[in-house]
Amino acid sequence: MKDSSITPLFHLTVEQFEELNRRLLSEATDQILLKIGQNQKPETEESDLCRIKTAANITGYTVSTIYSLVFEDAIPHTKPEGSNFLWFSRKELEDWKTNRKTKGAPKPKSKFEIDSNEYLVSLRKKRKKNTR
Repeated sequence: MKDSSITPLFHLTVEQFEELNRRLLSEATDQILLKIGQNQKPETEESDLCRIKTAANITGYTVSTIYSLVFEDAIPHTKPEGSNFLWFSRKELEDWKTNRKTKGAPKPKSKFEIDSNEYLVSLRKKRKKNTR
């Protein structure tokens, strides 16, 4: 069943078309600004939350290592629903860093390091096998 209140674009007058464009652009702009406002939280001195570069500075790890630790869920972090950004609590990072040092935990290996080490070990085994 067709809705009779829907008018095809080619039946609109120039004024109606311009008004429709203005309204759609205004709604889209409002939605974009709302999303930007939700995803961006200013990082201030007083704020406990920080982004990944600051987390790397606090922990002494590289940004790529921080991403690996996040992937392994080995570092405290949060990613709010609908956000593309990782957030870290400065206090939690400091506590995490201190606890890792006191436990004498070795530097964690990323999945890539583990896979590459396993690959190298398998190559060495093959070489030993072939030299016999």
